[in-house]
Amino acid sequence: MDYQQIKNIIAEIEAQVDYYGNILKLYPRGNMGLTVESSKDKTYYESKARYNQWFKKLQTVNKFKVKHFKKEIREEQRLRYAR
Repeated sequence: MDYQQIKNIIAEIEAQVDYYGNILKLYPRGNMGLTVESSKDKTYYESKARYNQWFKKLQTVNKFKVKHFKKEIREEQRLRYAR
């Protein structure tokens, strides 16, 4: 597995995290910023579970990327911030 493949996998996972995150944002929030209990239904709980699954996958892949592709990350950052 090379660096570009990892970046593509991360992009796909981030798209899923964003999708389920946007579904969760549709539910009303109370004064404290928490989702109102009365508005939670089966769809909310399913979306929350899927969001947590995809977020955990994202964390795992990011840990793998940082551990195995240090040189590539450093080079990418150097090119991005070079003046």
